[in-house]
Amino acid sequence: MVGPTAEETEDKGDFSTTPENLKRVFELASRMVPAISLRSIITSFAGLRPTLPGDDFYIEASRSVPRFIQVAGVQSPGLTASPAIAERVKDILAAEGLTLTERPDWKPGLPRSERIRDRSAWDLDRLAAQDPAYAHVVCRCECVSEAEVVEAIRKGHHTLDGIKYYTRAGMGRCQGGFCTYRIMRLIARETGMDLTEVTKSGPGSELLVRKLGAPEQGAAQGGGPRDNASRGGQP
Repeated sequence: MVGPTAEETEDKGDFSTTPENLKRVFELASRMVPAISLRSIITSFAGLRPTLPGDDFYIEASRSVPRFIQVAGVQSPGLTASPAIAERVKDILAAEGLTLTERPDWKPGLPRSERIRDRSAWDLDRLAAQDPAYAHVVCRCECVSEAEVVEAIRKGHHTLDGIKYYTRAGMGRCQGGFCTYRIMRLIARETGMDLTEVTKSGPGSELLVRKLGAPEQGAAQGGGPRDNASRGGQP
């Protein structure tokens, strides 16, 4: 990932990217990595984050909702500052009267998952002997197996983005062109969902409207499928 730039805007719906900013990003990046090339671009995107006047974070207890802590205006240093922010929020909660008890058995880490892209051929033979799904590659670009996708689903990741963030499936050069349908089939198989219920990132981001040949919802019974000519001939 290369970038980003940071510009102030008043338009909450502006997710556009520009050639000028793309050029600026690569000019800055090439100072550190001279071999980087515009030809390697997979996609470009923009996001929005709320900001406050000044350069400091706003971390305070709400004046109207008890035990609700407001954390806002966190810009680029927020990732590095996140441990300190968490400590600050904890102290505010304690000051607000919340009883905090440290769990002595808490482990600050997750068990390592098997990733076929990190394994030797010998390890892959061992994994495939235990579970043949490790030998079935779902995402070619990032080398992600069916077993890894199934593990993510069983841990509660039931959207394409959830699978992507957990396994990296869909992050490669084809941006899901090869693996999206395969992942959708696995989600449907493991959860019992219909393919039309599978989403990219939650309700409202469904990828399929209906099965081919199925009538449109709300269509009058007995009517045939509409074609371009009946809608005015637009291609």
